[in-house]
Amino acid sequence: MLMKNPLLALKSAAFKSLLCVPIAACLLTPSLRAALPGHNIAAGNITVNQNDTGNTTNSVTVFLSLAINDFRVRGLGGDNDTNSPLMSRADYAIQVGPDAGANFTNGILIPSITENGRDSGDTGPYAGTNFGICFIENQRTNINDINLLVGAYWIGTQGATNNGNNGGAGTPPEYNFNVAGAYFPYTNWLGGFARNHGPQDELGQANFGFTNGGTLNQLIASPGVVSNVNFFDLGTGKAFVTFTNLGIDSRVDGILLATGAKNESANYGLSQVNSNNGGWNLFVKDQGNATAATFEQDPIAFVYIPKTTTTVVSGRFLGNGSIAMYSGGSPGFSVTSNSVGTYELKLTNGLRPTNGVLIVTAAGGETINQDNFVSYQLNTAKDGWIIQSRDCPQAALESPAATESVAVFVFVPGPTPGFTVIPTNNILTTEAGGQATFTVALDRQPQADVSIGVSSSDTTEGTVSPTSLTFTHDNWNVPQTVTITGVDDALLDGAIAYSIILGPATSADADYNGLDPSDVSVVNADNEGGITVAPNSGLVTTEAAGQATFTIVLNTQPAASVSMGLSSSDATEGSVSPSSVTFTTGDWNVPQTVTVTGVNDFLDDGDIAYTIITAPATSGDPTYNGLNPADVSVINTDDDTFGASINIGVNILPVAEGKTNGYTLVLHSEPRRT
Repeated sequence: MLMKNPLLALKSAAFKSLLCVPIAACLLTPSLRAALPGHNIAAGNITVNQNDTGNTTNSVTVFLSLAINDFRVRGLGGDNDTNSPLMSRADYAIQVGPDAGANFTNGILIPSITENGRDSGDTGPYAGTNFGICFIENQRTNINDINLLVGAYWIGTQGATNNGNNGGAGTPPEYNFNVAGAYFPYTNWLGGFARNHGPQDELGQANFGFTNGGTLNQLIASPGVVSNVNFFDLGTGKAFVTFTNLGIDSRVDGILLATGAKNESANYGLSQVNSNNGGWNLFVKDQGNATAATFEQDPIAFVYIPKTTTTVVSGRFLGNGSIAMYSGGSPGFSVTSNSVGTYELKLTNGLRPTNGVLIVTAAGGETINQDNFVSYQLNTAKDGWIIQSRDCPQAALESPAATESVAVFVFVPGPTPGFTVIPTNNILTTEAGGQATFTVALDRQPQADVSIGVSSSDTTEGTVSPTSLTFTHDNWNVPQTVTITGVDDALLDGAIAYSIILGPATSADADYNGLDPSDVSVVNADNEGGITVAPNSGLVTTEAAGQATFTIVLNTQPAASVSMGLSSSDATEGSVSPSSVTFTTGDWNVPQTVTVTGVNDFLDDGDIAYTIITAPATSGDPTYNGLNPADVSVINTDDDTFGASINIGVNILPVAEGKTNGYTLVLHSEPRRT
């Protein structure tokens, strides 16, 4: 029997109004960090390669196939990477940001198994394919071991076979699986970690610092999430979470992800919507325990995903594949029941499964799904996932009843695959061999090497080095430099425009393969005497004082200073600064920037073209004296609209017989005639 939350008995409108504090989208106000996507979740897909059947730091090789918002695996170099917890068999140390020790108090980690069974070549009772569960653990202080990174998280995994060799509670072995993890900062998401806390925690469990199976008397959680208000430990592996005091109802407002939170006995978490009171029932189950209704009194962690949050895709689905909860105004996903215990989840909103992290946790507490555990993996087409629901302890596929929940999930989108090319225009080379550079980097970590070809559209004007770039899983975000070198000719042909062409990418990563980066525009300045103006067309200013720029540079070193005036053909549309430029024998090859600023008027006159006039040069060098550079074409965009507003102060203008009244009329733009 679940403990009744005392807050649920208080039904008065005044009380509910008092407690429904305004929190955006039912979340705590997010911090404004431009580097993070809107969801502020750090997440990653973790690939685990087993090197041997031992349990040392050399027994596994772990790497991230996708990382979002500085989600990291530890033990690969970096902050505190020599301190436990580190990688070993079925234990995968993670961190978010530079300080792993702060992760525990600042947010909650929720994991998932990302392969539907694995055979790692083990022998004995667990030979063959094993099916996994996962949980989290946090490194507590232990005075008997100073080489610990207190506060760091790790993900643990354990497995079970369906060949009848599962030996009961506490017996499923540590077994390696690929996993995913998502870290939800407490400043942005409602969640918590409930555990037993003893009077001498620093002694460690072996020295009775805290009690195995003890009351969950410590809650580390989001601000405002409080024990015996929002979290209730009911004993025997059961708990209750409610946010009704925040105006949140589990039946209509979102989902709750849950996970086991102790490195012991193959513990995993399940959540159930409490249809009577709008909270959630939570359970901790030992994968090896054969009794469906018997749970494990151990720590549990949870996080709430609001229906109103559209920066992620979340939902809950039933045994017949129907959708019971979804984020946003309509489901951004579909679910198909393919066979017993097997469901296919696909996104329907244009997001790609390979461009994000999926977290799936089990739903439980009902007749058939009471103790089922879930896992998933990409489908063959990589356009969705196959989610499996299995029964304890034999790990046989099992479909919950049609109206029972199978799982809850959240898909965390990552950065869009793409390229950052800087700069892509206003690049100048010279026929004297003058060089320029630009850089290329990937926008998102690839799952395989990404190569792009680099070439010049006109090798008589410029050459490029290197002729190809390759980005790996490790150096994807390190900008690679491309050097362009101007080529000489004997022609007095002035400045010639050409392009550096970045070819479509080739990669085994389908998200990058065929993706075409932006090409780079270049101008090669003549060295037979001349003045290069770039660009000399396509500039746009606005009546809101919007600006545009171009550059002027000499093609060859002059024998004396060279000056030229600059003016606008229509000062009512645009102004130019400076009004003249001068080049000396020392700075002739340093481009000088000219700024054009739009001028406002009150006419609805549309977009107006005008010109920045570059006057003929004056110089003691006869090669340059009188040389007339190209003028620059500009368009000034209008910000005025035709119309008028009448203000009468009220909806109806009253006029009494024999009296007068008035109103105001304001034009939106200056009239062309009175």
